[in-house]
Amino acid sequence: MKETTLMSDRDKELIAASDILAPTVIRAFCCQYLNENFITWYGRGLATNFWSITQARSIAKYESAMLAPQEIKPAAAEYLQNIDPTFWVHAFFFHTGDLAMIPLILWNLSILHSN
Repeated sequence: MKETTLMSDRDKELIAASDILAPTVIRAFCCQYLNENFITWYGRGLATNFWSITQARSIAKYESAMLAPQEIKPAAAEYLQNIDPTFWVHAFFFHTGDLAMIPLILWNLSILHSN
């Protein structure tokens, strides 16, 4: 069976459906949606940091990018740390060897640059 990528807003029913369809479904979270929630809870001041985290191309860069929210608003960093990075951080998509995520990453980047 061909693999399919399911990008969601972390909806519990979609996650449950992807669990049933596994291993044919590659799950990802919509970074635009995550960013909107992040801004709602922690303000626009950390939005640039959010995108730096999502676009980190190595685990070391991810950890480095996470330092800013940890210093500015520890609760914001904790919020992000509680979301599995394999579903929304560039470094972890490739770390797991999942090249099927490239279109999602490009799509998320196109949304970022269109705003």
